[in-house]
Amino acid sequence: MLDIPSALKGPSSVAALWKVPFGSLFVQGYDQLDQSRLEAGLVLILPGIEGKGVLNRSVAMGLLDARVPYAIQMFDWTEGQRVGPVNLIRFQRNQRQSLQIAQRIVEYKSQFPDRPVCLIGHSGGGGMLLLTLEALPDDCQIDHAVLLAPAISHHYDLSLACRKIKGLLHHFFSYNDLFFLALGTSVFGTIDRRFGVSAGVGGFSRRMVQSADPVVRQKLREYPFRLEMFRSWNLSGHFGCTNRLFVSRYLAPLIMGEVPEAMRRLNSDLGSNGRIASGYSSGGPA
Repeated sequence: MLDIPSALKGPSSVAALWKVPFGSLFVQGYDQLDQSRLEAGLVLILPGIEGKGVLNRSVAMGLLDARVPYAIQMFDWTEGQRVGPVNLIRFQRNQRQSLQIAQRIVEYKSQFPDRPVCLIGHSGGGGMLLLTLEALPDDCQIDHAVLLAPAISHHYDLSLACRKIKGLLHHFFSYNDLFFLALGTSVFGTIDRRFGVSAGVGGFSRRMVQSADPVVRQKLREYPFRLEMFRSWNLSGHFGCTNRLFVSRYLAPLIMGEVPEAMRRLNSDLGSNGRIASGYSSGGPA
């Protein structure tokens, strides 16, 4: 796998965004499934409606840059890039796909019962991440989950999903993600078949968080885009949170159960109210 200088990893991810509409055409395999990694843990990446492509490859490369020792596998739940938004619409098919992803987790846990399992889902893959958690057996939990600009309604009840997580459910969103997660999901709908602004724009509803099972307030951590994230080449919008450098600095430590150094620099502590307590937005939509 061709490596590039550290200083170019952020801008190279931005420069590669023109490839997004072409799906996997320009993307080589990047799964890391050798035995030593499998014995350490597993990260499953769930792509957006474009399927396998440069965005989820950027997420995988960011994890590798940060020396995450776990096996890394992309699970393409879509019917391919050519059908695009149709991947949002087919709810029953998506439920069947979530069962397959859940089965992959169960099989891994049966082989490596004490090893960590983490999920990362971008856009439509964020919605699929929640469906997957809900599909897991009651006696099966993963360690951490990360939602990146999820195409899920902002009032979606996270109670069942959060009960399937030992650690935390991290959610990165951007108020600037208007084209895809405001206009796009108003026209085509979200993974849970609601029409309107997605949670990936303004966070999950405060009303939902307060009325849901207390486990949601314990597990959910939400991070709105901040200007400081420009330093890691997260340029906001729908794709910024998938940038290779941003993933290595922000997501990789969270996957490992650590607080990222970038967040320490902001003097931000994880708040018990389900948001970053200091320096981050404390309110999503009602």
